[in-house]
Amino acid sequence: MTARLAPAAVLLCALASAQQNDLLIQAMKDEMARTGELSLIAPDRPYLITYSVEDASVFETTATLGGLLNASDNRFRLLSTRVRVGSYDFDNSDYIGSDYYGGVSYGSNQLPVETSYPVFRKELWLATDRAYKTAIDAIAR
Repeated sequence: MTARLAPAAVLLCALASAQQNDLLIQAMKDEMARTGELSLIAPDRPYLITYSVEDASVFETTATLGGLLNASDNRFRLLSTRVRVGSYDFDNSDYIGSDYYGGVSYGSNQLPVETSYPVFRKELWLATDRAYKTAIDAIAR
């Protein structure tokens, strides 16, 4: 009986992970569609938007003379967003300072580990907004 429960538990974990990734990908698609529908002035309209999510887990231990003092297991997601404005011939990338953002940032560049579509959308919106403002500033320079 125990041998049958182990594969079922692995399957449930895999299904939960797939559902979480599906919601994250759906949130990314919805945010890209929303950003693409913005009616902005043509030179400042984004022509490329990329999202990258790094799902990481860090396990740290501290020991002295064979005795465990501390152990921690942290999981987090890092979000990276790039927006390019202009055209393929001339845009805001490929020079020093093109990714510098000097304004106030309300996002954290981290996504929650838990599955939450509204939170995914909020963080993606904040990251896209910050990347867009950075791109506009960079192409103006």
